[in-house]
Amino acid sequence: MATNEERMAFLKRLMASKHFKAKKAKELLLFLSEQTEPLRAAGIEELHYGRGRHDENFDEDHARQAVEELRKRLQRYEESFPTDSMKAECVNEKGYILRIQSRATPSEVFWAPHLRVAQKVLVICADHLFLFDAKNSKVVRYYNFNEDGTPASIAERFRLEHPEDPGDWVPSYNFYLATGEVMAFETLQKWFFKRRSILLPRVTCRNALSERINRSSPIYLGRPATHEYMRELYNNPATANFRYRPGGVTAGAVQINGIRSDEREALQRFGVSKDGKLSASPSHAFGILARLPNPSGLGGVTIITFHYYSRVVAKIVEMLTNDDEVSEILGRMNVGDEVPAAFEMLFRVALSPGAVEGEGTPELLCWHPVDA
Repeated sequence: MATNEERMAFLKRLMASKHFKAKKAKELLLFLSEQTEPLRAAGIEELHYGRGRHDENFDEDHARQAVEELRKRLQRYEESFPTDSMKAECVNEKGYILRIQSRATPSEVFWAPHLRVAQKVLVICADHLFLFDAKNSKVVRYYNFNEDGTPASIAERFRLEHPEDPGDWVPSYNFYLATGEVMAFETLQKWFFKRRSILLPRVTCRNALSERINRSSPIYLGRPATHEYMRELYNNPATANFRYRPGGVTAGAVQINGIRSDEREALQRFGVSKDGKLSASPSHAFGILARLPNPSGLGGVTIITFHYYSRVVAKIVEMLTNDDEVSEILGRMNVGDEVPAAFEMLFRVALSPGAVEGEGTPELLCWHPVDA
């Protein structure tokens, strides 16, 4: 659904075009744009042209011909500007009414809150901590850090947690990003560039200033354990009504708070527990997408969290930027041309044995709108 600002901007473009140079055409266009209910030809003749039924110049055919001419002008405009983001049609629904709609593709509908403020979109990825043992030429990824600490304290925690792997471990935050997050970001960047000719910026948590995030429409990729801004958001009252949560430190687990009967039925084949817990599996991983209005008023905030499996997020983003895939999702959501301001989605992504072939196509398991 087009916003009032988008409608007004589109009307200005129409009237500034060569197809609406005629004053009478502009006046009829503006008149019909202000009507919220269909008007028959007689009503247009009376209300717009000022000729009542008892007027000797009253002529319903005059109004019909004027509307038909308006339709032709709208069609010629559409042919002249096929890439305009909006379109207008004068349809007859027991009377004439002007329909102004977004000419958005399914993926554009899905990403609309961010697309409207594309210059302000910022992709924020998780930090990935590695520990190096230079003496033995070894490196490990350290997952289990939930708070900041000095390099010495982090290394000491690792040694205590992994006595089987002794070494002279030294932690290091570098600018490496998990493969899946890089792929997901590049997919988003290409998608936005095609539609708005801008290149989205990407930052990691450690390089993102709160002030910059507050002035953006952020897309968060990562896990709360390693993504401090995502962790803060999940602990914020703004997300209190969001029920799909990463299920703690167990790789791939998901917790659904207050699980509904339809969700339980959809997830039965995955062994969902009575309290809504989904456990990890060697054959598949789960991913969560959450969307909420941006408290700053700039577009929206989107979270995609996927636990340890790197390419799960890439596959989910690939699906949500593919018009055919998104068309099916929107049909399932039954939301028309505008998604809810706040909602959650739960995906399942198949894992290939040994990750030889990479993760498979995501499957939307369940979703629900959220009162935010």
